Amino acid sequence: MTKSSLLLTLILFTGCSTSTNHFQTAEKPVENEYGRVVVYRPSSLFGIGYKPPIYIGSTIVGYSVAGTRFNVDVPEGEHTFSISTTSYSTTAALLGGGVAALAVGPRHSKTDPIKFSIKKGEKVCIKSEVVMGVDGSFEFDVVDCDQNEKSMAETELIAYKNFKDKL
Repeated sequence: MTKSSLLLTLILFTGCSTSTNHFQTAEKPVENEYGRVVVYRPSSLFGIGYKPPIYIGSTIVGYSVAGTRFNVDVPEGEHTFSISTTSYSTTAALLGGGVAALAVGPRHSKTDPIKFSIKKGEKVCIKSEVVMGVDGSFEFDVVDCDQNEKSMAETELIAYKNFKDKL
């Protein structure tokens, strides 16, 4: 085998093993005219497969995935944060002749949004997590970045598409 074919084989095998829907990234500095929103969800087995979309305003900026965090740089000012959830409602009805009908369907809702203000160069941290309950609902809130630094460091930093031009 020649050196060039060995190199090509090595590149092909290493390239295939790293493909994912999102990618791990290095922390980049915040651009001067923006503030940074760090959204994170601690690792937990409860609700691990549930990955609802996260909105800032009406734009989906990422997904709440257990054990991950991501950054969204936003312009200075007031912003609205929310998570869209889907739970399933079940309706039972007794039809004539003792026949029962059962209907299961999705019930879409957005969690009550929170508003926050951000200044140029400032960092705002938002923690999301699944809470115990019948429908596995979400809780999220703005948290102190310094007090939650250890919890955030235990998550994987991932990157999504850049949304700055849509916010």
